[in-house]
Amino acid sequence: MLYRTLWIVCVLLVAASCTEQQRESLASDPVAFGDANGILVVMDEAHWNGAVGDSLRFYYEGPFILMPKPEPIFDLQYTKPIDFREFKRQLRTIIIAGNISDETSTAAKLIRSQLGEENVLRAKEDASYNVAQQKNTWAAGQQVIYLFSNSEEALANSFRKSFNAVSKRIQKEDLKQIVANTYAGGGTSYEIEEALRRDFNIKLDVPKFYRISLNKNQTMWLRYDTDEVGYNIMIKDLGQYNSDEQLNKELFVKTFKETGKYVKTKIENTYMTLEDKHLPIFYDEVALNNFYAYEARGVWRVVNDFMGGPYVAYLVYNPNNNRVVYVCGFIWAPSVDRQRDYIQRLEVILNTLEF
Repeated sequence: MLYRTLWIVCVLLVAASCTEQQRESLASDPVAFGDANGILVVMDEAHWNGAVGDSLRFYYEGPFILMPKPEPIFDLQYTKPIDFREFKRQLRTIIIAGNISDETSTAAKLIRSQLGEENVLRAKEDASYNVAQQKNTWAAGQQVIYLFSNSEEALANSFRKSFNAVSKRIQKEDLKQIVANTYAGGGTSYEIEEALRRDFNIKLDVPKFYRISLNKNQTMWLRYDTDEVGYNIMIKDLGQYNSDEQLNKELFVKTFKETGKYVKTKIENTYMTLEDKHLPIFYDEVALNNFYAYEARGVWRVVNDFMGGPYVAYLVYNPNNNRVVYVCGFIWAPSVDRQRDYIQRLEVILNTLEF
């Protein structure tokens, strides 16, 4: 009887152990949440309200180029280290900043605990080591960036040097969510894909809910309208390619104004043009999906009516047929204060350009 009782107890213990192991195996880390371009900043309150916080905001809340009204590159949300718990630790992008040598700093204590003794020693001995990154620290799909220095002054100055590299890391991760939002609802338009291949010898991954609004004179206008925003893509074949010098400001302005005549309102004698009298146009030479391109960013307006919005445009060389193609994405969202996220979705589409 004793042996029978012991055998039953052992079976129950094993079963209980297996059940616990199963529960542990089924348990998973929480999935990080939060919008693209959003950053939770964790630092001591004195820093946030002082020169350190001013320096961080100067770079991370700098203007997104170029919008009708100023919009920041990133949306910063601040929390004190003591409040950094529970759901806040599950946000997608987190920056934790502090003076790593300050033994009284709660933020610095958090940074030291995450970096480990070896890296803390390195940071104290090497002033150039002031940025560290971790992924999936408190949630899956999360990015945590630590910004630190050995003094308050050095910390404030370090943001200038690290901003470009850090912002690119954040934007690279954010791009995944922007792409998902761009194609939410499923797939691309076969009709548009065929028309672009046939008429322009290009490939562009256009979401299936876009439609062809115009296709004539080697120009195609694609549109997608929601209750909040109108997404527009203008494409034009510009003829034979001669040299990279051909892709310039003059060709962009000429092409924008030529295609702008198709964009009208119900009022007579209206057409789209560049808003270049009161706002600048930003030009750059970039790689568009690994193809050389001349980029222009600015704001458009409609002549004789009250319409306008941001645009991003590219002049691109097509090596397959030795021609130049113009692609431009522009937004019309009069009831929306923030348009940055919408223009980023158009950038995603334009960056799928292939020949």
